[in-house]
Amino acid sequence: MQRRSIRRIVLVLALILGLASVTWAAAQDDYQRGVSSFKSLLANEKRAGLRSEWQAVQKYFEKSLAAQPKGGNAAKCLYFMGRVHEELGRRSYLNADRRNALTMFERILAEYPKHDWADDALFRKGVVLQEQLKDQAKAEAAFRAVVSSYPNGDMAGEAKARLKTLGGGVPAVTVQPAPAPPRQQADSKQAQTGRASSKVAASRTKTSKGALLQGIRNWSSSEYTRVVLDLNQDVDYDRKLLERANNGAKQLQINLRGVEIVQDVQPSRTVGDGILSQIQVGPDQAGGALVTLDLTQMDRYRAFTLPDPYRVVIDVYAADCVAAPKAQEPQTHQSGDVDHVQAALSELRDKREDTRKEDSQAKAEPKPVPSPAKGPTATAQVPDQPPTPPQKVAVSNKQKKYACSLVEQLGLKVRTIMIDPGHGGRDPGATANGIEEKDINLRAAKIMGKMLQDQGFEVHYTRTKDKFIPLEERTAMANAKNADLFISLHCNSYKDASIRGLEVYYLNLATDAQAVRVAARENGVSAKKISDMQFILSDLMLNSKINESRQMAALVQQEAEQALRPRYAFKSLGSKGAFFYVLTGARMPSILVELGYLTNPAEAGNLNSDAYLSTLARGLVGGVMAYKKKLERFALNDSGRS
Repeated sequence: MQRRSIRRIVLVLALILGLASVTWAAAQDDYQRGVSSFKSLLANEKRAGLRSEWQAVQKYFEKSLAAQPKGGNAAKCLYFMGRVHEELGRRSYLNADRRNALTMFERILAEYPKHDWADDALFRKGVVLQEQLKDQAKAEAAFRAVVSSYPNGDMAGEAKARLKTLGGGVPAVTVQPAPAPPRQQADSKQAQTGRASSKVAASRTKTSKGALLQGIRNWSSSEYTRVVLDLNQDVDYDRKLLERANNGAKQLQINLRGVEIVQDVQPSRTVGDGILSQIQVGPDQAGGALVTLDLTQMDRYRAFTLPDPYRVVIDVYAADCVAAPKAQEPQTHQSGDVDHVQAALSELRDKREDTRKEDSQAKAEPKPVPSPAKGPTATAQVPDQPPTPPQKVAVSNKQKKYACSLVEQLGLKVRTIMIDPGHGGRDPGATANGIEEKDINLRAAKIMGKMLQDQGFEVHYTRTKDKFIPLEERTAMANAKNADLFISLHCNSYKDASIRGLEVYYLNLATDAQAVRVAARENGVSAKKISDMQFILSDLMLNSKINESRQMAALVQQEAEQALRPRYAFKSLGSKGAFFYVLTGARMPSILVELGYLTNPAEAGNLNSDAYLSTLARGLVGGVMAYKKKLERFALNDSGRS
């Protein structure tokens, strides 16, 4: 009798545990489906205009929360429910939707005040109050609470920026205009006008809802600098290059039309950690903002914009030990790439003509007062892609020593590698089957990095913890570290759960719909936006390491396949070109690896396994080693012919 009772108790406990496990799994599945559906709907403006679509998304989070009201995803479910109502309110203009959004965000603050997403909820509450309910006082209080209650949270900076756009926010500072060339300085009337504009602009910044320059970030090395101008909306801008001295020092001026300057932007900041010596900011006479970069030397520069949030990115390059390649069409081994590349280059030639006219006009003006600086070193040009030797040549020890030197001189060495675990922090990346992409990316990066270190490489990471890093900072970090390779790790997703496989991308024009789709997801924009924005790439192609990146992508894909195929059901989707923000501006060969599809249950299980990630990492490292050896063979054979 006693044994029967024990058995019954055991059976009841097993049944309870089993039901709890099923409930937890169902709650997880509903949450992941909700996140995916939310992102998909947000990217489809036509569907997003229908209330029924948002209600369908809402149900996933309601089901997950009902199944696990105190579970690990409870606060996140409330957050997304708030976001659903926020997006509904943005489209319906109904205060009921807006108040429902506030209710959800306030529940998080009341029930989960120490949750990682509590500062996000408080910030979104402020956004709804400011943008939809037009309650500026309460919005200001919410943003101030973000700064005071969560000073180390990832929303504190954005809350400060919001405060500066509010009438009762932090008062704006009066900024003096950036030093102008002598011709302008000699004109006292213009100088007086500039000072008056400064006061007017500062006054407008307190209440204006127009375009604002919210901050300036920069990264520098002895041969490169990247400057990012953070804005609250898309703007038009002009650029002008001014010669300052015969020794190579220059001024690059970026004029942001109709843009006002917020308080935190310093009028003058000394940098002095590379080719960038100083950044000066001030209003121009037309009511815009003038940003002046003082450069000790410069060989070339490029400027482009990135959306969501809006920013202008300026990359400046010093003269390398090897001069930039001549304008020529990048070589390609795939006939499908040719038309796209030629079209981009044709467009680029027109742009370069405009740039030359613009620069020649700037040079015709009186030159500013020169400042001491070292000039660029003139060197011979070399082809962007090393030639394939026709035959093997016997190489002496002396020639081998020369070859090592040649590898250094041509920038073909592979010693320092920057690994970029994609996404992070508030950006989870793809989410499916209970897994967040950002976590897999970081695990894979650390495993791969350790293997590369064991091979003698110097390894750096864009992040080593769950931290959000803007896309433009990632390659800037690699450039500032003078990395020889940049490898960005990601996971993929798709609505068809049967799709699986590994893909390796390099920066180029996307040649198929799949490449456009993947790039759109990683860039956080729509596929149409990628198609519209590919013209940016034509301004990057001539000086990017496209051929080297293509070769490395092919070798990495090949070695990964060889490592995985004997042990796993592996599918290779090949290597291909596409336009990724995270790869733009890289001065070294750079690739983006899509490790697999989290939406495929079997592949998601593999990617969540350290054993699989280790095998995959061995393949990726094998590809790096193969690329390194290819460069060394080129140098050896070249020295044998000399």
